[in-house]
Amino acid sequence: MQNGDGHVAKFIPRFNGPYKIIDHHAGTSTYTLDLPNPPNIYPTFHLSELCPHK
Repeated sequence: MQNGDGHVAKFIPRFNGPYKIIDHHAGTSTYTLDLPNPPNIYPTFHLSELCPHK
């Protein structure tokens, strides 16, 4: 299913949050986030997968 601008909905970037940063790993440019209700994903993300909260 496509939305009005011709993009398929499952491929549109989706951002949730903001989440509190628990730890920063400078050597690998990753951040560990405090995710609510621990989901089935590892809570550490590379900087390129995060976006700043404005």
